[in-house]
Amino acid sequence: VIVPAQIVPRLHAGPPRPDGTAEFRVEGASGQRYRVERSDNLTNWWPYYTNTASGSSLPFSVSTTNAPQRFFRAVTVP
Repeated sequence: VIVPAQIVPRLHAGPPRPDGTAEFRVEGASGQRYRVERSDNLTNWWPYYTNTASGSSLPFSVSTTNAPQRFFRAVTVP
């Protein structure tokens, strides 16, 4: 049995914008489903965004207002 190697997603963040948002990008494999999770304390994680990459990256944006700090991570979804 040959199991194909799985590409580990990488999350890249852009700088905050004047409109109160920040642009993020998940890099991974085309056709793979990814979930971005959010945390305020690095202990508790909540789903934030789930989608299937149509290319090698999956862009999304977040609001940066009313949050002194937020953490994000990307995981593959079977």
